[in-house]
Amino acid sequence: MFGKGKSLLKKSLRWQVVAGFISLLLVPIIFIAVGCGGGGGGPTQQPTQQPPRLIGQVVDATNPNVGVGNLDVEVSVPSKGRQQQSVVEKTRTDDQGRFRLYKVESGKTYTFKVSDTQGLLIEVTLTIAGAGTVTVQISVVPRDKQQQIQQQQKPELVWEKPLPNTVSVGETVVFKAHIKLGGLTLLPVWEVDHPEAVAILGEYLHAIKEKVVNLQARMPTPSKEPVGEKVTIEVVKPSGVQHGSISGIVLDQSAVPVANATVQALQDSTVKASSTTNAVGQFLLENLPAGNYTVVAKQVGLEAKKQCQSGGWSNCLCHYTIEPYSTK
Repeated sequence: MFGKGKSLLKKSLRWQVVAGFISLLLVPIIFIAVGCGGGGGGPTQQPTQQPPRLIGQVVDATNPNVGVGNLDVEVSVPSKGRQQQSVVEKTRTDDQGRFRLYKVESGKTYTFKVSDTQGLLIEVTLTIAGAGTVTVQISVVPRDKQQQIQQQQKPELVWEKPLPNTVSVGETVVFKAHIKLGGLTLLPVWEVDHPEAVAILGEYLHAIKEKVVNLQARMPTPSKEPVGEKVTIEVVKPSGVQHGSISGIVLDQSAVPVANATVQALQDSTVKASSTTNAVGQFLLENLPAGNYTVVAKQVGLEAKKQCQSGGWSNCLCHYTIEPYSTK
């Protein structure tokens, strides 16, 4: 409770949802987050720069909780025929392995080259799905660990949560797999034969257009040796099934992904689905019947809440950034 006559400034966050699905209908979700108690300080300065289109993180494939800093990231449009790659943007990872891009566009496919001072560490091709800001995680084997990797036994792909055989256009599914290499566990990189049909961002697969698609796990090294068998999924038209999901990302006011936030979908104060954001702020609320929901995101001292209604098929994003205010 706030003491009478006292004024406290509440902290503010911007919580964004990149792509929301309720039943088979994608909806924009607006999260407004307000810090609870323990105020202090003046109003937060709002950034004058446009928010980033993509927030990425380069992580150590042998320890995904550790970001790899001071790496060069070059993003280009993949070459077609005799047409050479066209560089779109260059940047560098910070101490936590994070980087931001402002020029990539939704629905387009890009090649990401990650290098250190000695040369290329990994090259991956990704399709940007969803409007607003999206997040992506790229795994690499740091230079000082590559010799250790080469000395290990034959790699094996282990599925923790397999991909389904079919997904509907507009649907988002979560999957988990890792590479077992002797006593090491590695995050794979994924190669998609039709990147225009599906987008893989971290452990989330977004279905974009109808197509039969093959996915191949590869070693997170410059040579990218294939690991395990190819996985085939079919992207189909939405059916009449009245269940779906809500997916998105949670960012703070500085456009930094918020990890380990609890996100819930409620109807009449009853929790219908619950999830936790991953290291890059992504979440997925699954198996939701068609209807209206209150989506709540919580972390210690912070809460964001918004009413969500089913809408038409579209990729859209809405967000608010609220100013701190006083309460007597």
